[in-house]
Amino acid sequence: AGGCQSDKNLTAFGKKVIDKMNKLKIGCDLSHLNKNSFYSAIEIAEFPLCTHSNCWDICSHPRNLATEQIKLVAQKDGIVGLCFYPLFLGGNVFEKIYENIFFLCDMGLENHIAIGSDFDGATMDEMLCKPQHVPVLAKFLEKKGLKSDLLHKIFYKNAYNYIAKL
Repeated sequence: AGGCQSDKNLTAFGKKVIDKMNKLKIGCDLSHLNKNSFYSAIEIAEFPLCTHSNCWDICSHPRNLATEQIKLVAQKDGIVGLCFYPLFLGGNVFEKIYENIFFLCDMGLENHIAIGSDFDGATMDEMLCKPQHVPVLAKFLEKKGLKSDLLHKIFYKNAYNYIAKL
């Protein structure tokens, strides 16, 4: 498949891999794919998810997802794990994560949001660079007005429900 800085499409081998993943009930992570590969993969993936991606409408980075892509993941009962990487957020990490959550909830997708972080793959802002900082993010979001049931979904329940169906 082609990554976000490529225009390559999903290969025949890639399609075979996704078919095998479907049979084995393995989640198909679409986070690094370009749009061509994403749209080819989402057509055949039975268990799609984006483990660490954000919303293009909040920050127009090539790794972020367009609204249409997000809706397709949700239609297949997948989840979008929000990424903490500052370049994919485009500003204050806590504020931008809140904006991504608000945007997704405004689309009616509160059951499809999760935490994706990317602690092991990117240089993070010092405010949110370790798993120990995640509770600080949760407190920030609570102070911004997110209710505890929504926070429970985002920080645990949605990912749990996704994994439980595999």
